[in-house]
Amino acid sequence: MNYQLTSPGLKKMGYLFWGILLVFSVLHYEERAIFMDSAFQLFEVLNYGNFQIYAARFTSVLTQAFPLLFSKLGLPLHWSLFSYSISFILLYGFIYHLIVRYLKNDLLGWAMIFFFSLLVFEGFYYPVAELKLGIALVLLFYAILLKYPHPTVPILLLLCLLTIPICFTHRLVFAFYLFLAIFFLLSNKKLRNRYFLGLFIFALGVVTIQSKYFTNWYDRAKQVEFWDNYEKYFPNFHQIPSHQTFFEECIHHYYFFPILLILASLGYLFHIFKRHEKITFPFLKLGLMLGFSLSYIIVVHLSSPTTFHRFYHETNYLPLSLVVTIPFLFDFIPAYGERKSLFFIFGIILFIRLNTIYFNHKVYTKRLAWMEEKMEAGRQLGHHKIIIPAQEAPFKKHTMDWAVSYESMLLSKVRNPNQPATILLTPKDHHQHECVEKRSDCYMTTFIIHSSDEFFQSGALSLPDEKYIYLPEE
Repeated sequence: MNYQLTSPGLKKMGYLFWGILLVFSVLHYEERAIFMDSAFQLFEVLNYGNFQIYAARFTSVLTQAFPLLFSKLGLPLHWSLFSYSISFILLYGFIYHLIVRYLKNDLLGWAMIFFFSLLVFEGFYYPVAELKLGIALVLLFYAILLKYPHPTVPILLLLCLLTIPICFTHRLVFAFYLFLAIFFLLSNKKLRNRYFLGLFIFALGVVTIQSKYFTNWYDRAKQVEFWDNYEKYFPNFHQIPSHQTFFEECIHHYYFFPILLILASLGYLFHIFKRHEKITFPFLKLGLMLGFSLSYIIVVHLSSPTTFHRFYHETNYLPLSLVVTIPFLFDFIPAYGERKSLFFIFGIILFIRLNTIYFNHKVYTKRLAWMEEKMEAGRQLGHHKIIIPAQEAPFKKHTMDWAVSYESMLLSKVRNPNQPATILLTPKDHHQHECVEKRSDCYMTTFIIHSSDEFFQSGALSLPDEKYIYLPEE
């Protein structure tokens, strides 16, 4: 089967998309690198001077390599932040290039583009989520398999090797591995062979091993929380509070999901009642699309019934774009031909989404400005270690207490290399804490208090010896 598009304009538009995202990641590298998990992981890499792997997600080395290298070379910190921001886009763009250029699959290439744009609002400024890389690798996996449905031994080994990071990146990734497996089995007779079955059994084995032997405390806690919520809401899953939040988000930010879901459903219904043979198994695909969408949303919302930080739960919603775009890309477009209007439709969609992504940077820029303002106020008083009550922090939907200690220190080191500072954002009263009254060697985070002399190891990060203070009330 042919998975290429004939329009050279669509090919150029695809590469242009990644070029624009790269520009965005350059312009707003601080907003992306100094945010939540990105800041924490980068802080750990720079402080310890080596790769930091969490929950056996060893693919992290791909994006940590350049920041670590630049730090080892003694370059200013902003080079590490800059390279960290763009490394994600370069990696995804490279995977896209492999899919389109070498595996000749423009359709999966566009599925990848829509994955990184269709439901993205906060997600661009939260780049570190492993689920994104996992989905990109899944698309690469199927691009190889669709090109080589009867793979040779070297290709089969390559697919097995690719399966390992797919199953280790994020638990939800395997769900979409399964969705695409079912969809392509219904669409492509050549895939109904022992090789595909063997790869699927191998993937199940890898998932089982990962779940049993490579689950950390965080994942175990989330599993317990999930089953607690299951017992709480079963069988009334419609009462999960997150459903209302998601519905509102679909109106304001994720509008392309319900629009495409309705259009794809109508398209499949048309083929069911008219008995067209252009699309195989339309009834089963309609059931797959609707059933998977509903069950996946329920699973995600059981994991977090009361969502507050949109950037966290948005990451889990992103793969839903595959559920509604794959039918168009692999069924409706091939069935009715590649129309000239496709260029304008895709162009309008990308223009709307890229415009939305870019202008959402403002809140991330403002939160950095707030931290810089507080640290500068401390410097004016001759202090670089500051405690701020959590209730005084603005941008509550884009700020988590535990992350500010890392974010503020990276920000201060970039903008004032000779006067590093840090902010402890906490709901607790620390006025009588030893790091406020006595000790001058503290580096305080939400979870633990470090001794500066022992904690800062590589020399890339440091703090002056002084006590923490509360800023005077304004």
